[in-house]
Amino acid sequence: MIKRTLTLLVLFCSAAFADTLVLRNGTRITGRWWAVDADTVHFLVDGRLEQYARPDVSEVFFGDATDSPAPPAAAIPAAAAPEPLLAPATRPAAPPVALPQQIGVVYFQDGQGNLVALEQIVAAGHRAQAGFNGGSVQYWDMPGAHSSFRLRSDLALNFVVELPGGISPSTLKLYPLESKSGARRTKSAVNSPPDIPVSLRQVSGNVYVYSVVGALRAGEYAFSPSNSNDSFCFGIDAPPAR
Repeated sequence: MIKRTLTLLVLFCSAAFADTLVLRNGTRITGRWWAVDADTVHFLVDGRLEQYARPDVSEVFFGDATDSPAPPAAAIPAAAAPEPLLAPATRPAAPPVALPQQIGVVYFQDGQGNLVALEQIVAAGHRAQAGFNGGSVQYWDMPGAHSSFRLRSDLALNFVVELPGGISPSTLKLYPLESKSGARRTKSAVNSPPDIPVSLRQVSGNVYVYSVVGALRAGEYAFSPSNSNDSFCFGIDAPPAR
C-alpha cells in the first residue's frame, strides 16, 4: 500500500469541506472521508487516519452540513459483511460518465468523460518460500516491465467499470506492481497482496467509478478482481518538467 506523508494528508484535508461520521451511540465525528473496506471505515480526523468498525457507524454526511441542508445520508447496514459505502453525488463536479462498452473491463475516464480501456492481461499466480521457517508467500506476475497504457501523475485518476450482475464492487482492488527482470508483479504476501484505497461511486445499475484518493507515485499498477486473475494495467509517469 502506498504510504502517504502527514503533509499530503493535511493538504488533502484543507482542500475539501468537512464530512461528519455518526456512530450508533450518537457520537458525531468531524473530518474527511477517506475510504471503506468490508469491515472498516477509514476517516481522516485532525490529520490522522482513524479506523471505525462498520457496524458501529450509523451514517455519514458529506460536506459541511451546518452551511446547507444535508443530502440524504448514506446509511451503513449492520450486516456482517456490508457493501462498501458509495461516494455521494455532492462531491466536486465531474464529467458525465459514459456507459462502458464491455462488462467487466476497467476503463480510464479522461477529463472530457471519454472512456479508454486499460491494458488487459491474465496474471499468473506463484508461491515462494518465505525465509527458513518453511512458510510461503504468494504473488502474481504478468509479462512486460511496463504497461503500454500510460497516465501522468498530475491527472485526476477516475476509472469506470460495469460489473457483472451479483458481483460486489468491493471485489475489485487496485494493486501497486513492482518491475523485476522484465516483468511486473504484485508484492509478496501470505494471503492477498496489499491494495491501494480508492473511493467508490455508483453511477447506475452495476456501473461504478473508482477514484484514487490523493496522488500515485510514478510506477506500475493494476486493477484485479479478487476472484479472477484478469488484470487491468496502467503506468504512472511523472509530468513533464516545465
